[in-house]
Amino acid sequence: EQASVLSELTSLTQNIDHIKQIISRQQSYATSAGIFERVQLNDVVEDALRIDANAIQRHGIAVRKEFGEIEPIEMDRQKVLQILVNLIKNARQAMAACADGSARLTMRTSMTGAVVRVEVSDAGVGIPTDLLANIFSYGFTTKKDGHGFGLHYCAIAARELDGSLRAHSDGVNKGATFTLELPRNNQRVTGRQSAASECAVREVV
Repeated sequence: EQASVLSELTSLTQNIDHIKQIISRQQSYATSAGIFERVQLNDVVEDALRIDANAIQRHGIAVRKEFGEIEPIEMDRQKVLQILVNLIKNARQAMAACADGSARLTMRTSMTGAVVRVEVSDAGVGIPTDLLANIFSYGFTTKKDGHGFGLHYCAIAARELDGSLRAHSDGVNKGATFTLELPRNNQRVTGRQSAASECAVREVV
């Protein structure tokens, strides 16, 4: 009995420490909301996975990371994190009914030309092809207890980052992939930098 209680206490302590780390990480991101900064995209993906790590482990989901070599880019780190956490959560919920050992979450990053990309793929219930066109619509959901706000917010947030979000599925029970694309050179940041340089020149003159 003592050994059992001690084991449960140790596990509880570890969980509390993990929760504290998550809260601390979220607070650090919140302080920089709306601020564009030079960030390594792979690090943001890792943070998103850490935030949902307990739930992923609890549901026995295997995580595969396929990270490409990506140079740091200017982004609103907080907004990108929110999108990824939402996509990971949706993927986890889509695999709730997966048989033991079949739940797989794949996080893939890549860079092509002027675009960096994050793909969130699951082996879950999939999306009927006739519903894909509406998947980001406000209030639209395929979940019994869903409200249809999450993916709608993610799509809007992606556009605010001068990027895009799209979904793909081969059909029911064939999983789904959500792809977030962001510009390597954000025009808003470039515009602000140009304006700042122009002001500096005027001050010098």
